[in-house]
Parts: sequence; C-alpha cells; structure tokens
Amino acid sequence: MGIFVPEKLSIQIFLEGVAMNTPLFENRRRDQQRLIISILLTASVAGLEYVGGYLTGSLSLMSDAGHATVDVSALGIALLAVWEANKQAVRNNATGHTRIEMLSALFNGVLLLSIGAIIIIKALGRLANPATISVEGMLFVASVGFVANAAIVILLRHRDSINIRGAFWHVLGDMLTSVGVIIGGVMIKQTGWFLIDPIISLGIACIITVGALRLIRDSIRLLR
Repeated sequence: MGIFVPEKLSIQIFLEGVAMNTPLFENRRRDQQRLIISILLTASVAGLEYVGGYLTGSLSLMSDAGHATVDVSALGIALLAVWEANKQAVRNNATGHTRIEMLSALFNGVLLLSIGAIIIIKALGRLANPATISVEGMLFVASVGFVANAAIVILLRHRDSINIRGAFWHVLGDMLTSVGVIIGGVMIKQTGWFLIDPIISLGIACIITVGALRLIRDSIRLLR
C-alpha cells in the first residue's frame, strides 16, 4: 500500500530536489567548506600574531593581527551569506545570486576600506615615531602568517560568487600585509632603518583600498 503525499507537498519536495542539484547550489556548498577552513586558519594566525607582536614589540604584527581578526568576522559573514543563500534557493527554487550575497559583499568592501584607513593612520604614526623591535621574532611569525594566508587565498581564488570575492580580497590583503612585514623585517635587519616598515605598510594600504573600491562598485551595480 502506497503512502499518500499531498500534491503541493510533492511539488515542493520536487522543487527542493531540483534546487539542491543545481550547479550553483553545489558551488555554494563547496564555498561553505572552503570558508570554514579559512576561518579556522585565519583565527589561528590572528592568535599567533597577537602573541608574537606582544613578545617582539612589533606594531606591524599587532596591526596584522587586528587585520586578521576583522578577516575572521568578514569570513564568518560570508559563510552565513552562503548558507542563507542556499536556504533561499531550496525554499524558492532560486538559481541566481541572492540579495544577501550582494549585501555581504558590500559590507566586506566597506570593512576593507576601514582596514586601509587604519593601516594608513598607523603607518603615519610609525613614520613620526619609529620603534625598535625584535626582527627575528617578527620574521618568524610573519612567515607563518604568510603561509597560512597563501593557503586560504588558493582556497578562495577564482570563485564566481561576489560574496566569496569579498572574502578573497580580505585574505589577500592580510597576505600582502604579511609580505610587507617580512620584507620590512629583512631590510631593517640589513640596514637598521626602521622607517622601512611604515613605508611598506602605506603601499599595502593602497592595494587594499583599490580592491575595496572595486568590490563596492560591483556590489552596488548588482544591487540596483
């Protein structure tokens, strides 16, 4: 004897099955997995850089740790956006990008602009008052941070979702910050000129700002 299933429920189950088997749904599910790994790695980097910055007296490491902390929040927002987008896709049989993804990308762009401004302010302060730091410790911690961020950049690269692009730019900015810290540390060790660090930081801030403006522009265009 068969089980009676109301017609509306049968249609809903069918539509949910269709939505869950679309390429976009599968891409978002993979994006969720990538974002979870990225959050765990970024949180670990932030903790290491906070401790490393405190022990070495490196303001650059502390700033990079703050950047990584913002990245954890941004990646978490991106993860929630992808999760909610999949829920809407199942519920409404949607196959396109959702508004929440666009809003998440816009928010990430604004956060990136804020990070760029903070780096500029701190760099100008360091230009006025260079600080003595433990270069060896700074180089070790920054190198670990670079490797972790590079792994995350590879995970998030070439994604179609503008929301994931926002997360990508966050982590790329953090990776570039780590590169700047490493280069600055090597040059400081060779020359003893502590002004190198804030100069490199200003260049990194410009790169982050350009990425943020592009992301905000694309988000606003798609939200219209």
